[in-house]
Formats: sequence, C-alpha cells, structure tokens
Amino acid sequence: MLFILLVAQFSSTDGGGDLPVFLTSPQHIRSKLGEDLQLPCQTSHTGSAVTTWSWNGRLLSAGSMRVYDDDRIEVVDDGRELLVREITREDIGEYSCTVNLKLQPLSLSHQVEVLVKPTVSIDLKDKIVNLEEG
Repeated sequence: MLFILLVAQFSSTDGGGDLPVFLTSPQHIRSKLGEDLQLPCQTSHTGSAVTTWSWNGRLLSAGSMRVYDDDRIEVVDDGRELLVREITREDIGEYSCTVNLKLQPLSLSHQVEVLVKPTVSIDLKDKIVNLEEG
C-alpha cells in the first residue's frame, strides 16, 4: 500500500518539534448504491488542532460535532474518519478533511463515485428484445 505524507511547517508558536502529517493518502472511491462509505483521515503530530470534514464545499463536521443535518453521517474518532451510511446517488463528489492549524490548514481530499446498477425499460408491443449483461 502506498502512503503519501503531506507535511506542513510548524512555527515555534505552534509548539515546534514534530511536524504534522497525513497518514492517509487521497483516494478515488467507488461504492455501490446503498453501501456504507468510510472515509479515512489519519494524522499524526497535529496537537490540539480541530479536524473538519466538508463535502463539495459544504461543512459537515468540526471535531466530533456534526454540523450538516443528515443522520446518515457519523464522525468517528474525533474526525479521523467520516462514515456515510447507505449512500445515495447524491453523495458523489469531493470529501475533504482539514486539520485546522493556527497558521495554515492542511487538507486531504477523497473523490467519491456511486455505482448504480443499470436498468433498461423497453415497451415494444410485438417484438422480442434480448438483453445481455456486459
């Protein structure tokens, strides 16, 4: 598994020492309609910074507090994971977690696609139509 580490500089007012990093890499996630979606945002050395989640630019959560009014959304482990239950077609887009540091926030984004089974509706009166999967 490949991990990409994103690093920001801390000034001495932020405590210095270890630099904050994302332990999660950006992902392109394809989930089936109706499945639960788990979005990771594992970090280290972020101190007391609050992690926020947004979806297509809309704020979903700040720390463990959910801001967006959707009972399917759950913030796990103080923002280190976002769970969206029973995804719908409308859940597609960009999900970003942001570690809000004093001087400069760090963000990580995941792209989400929702896979939907194809449906075919044919209304032909006296004709035979053969459909094959594939």
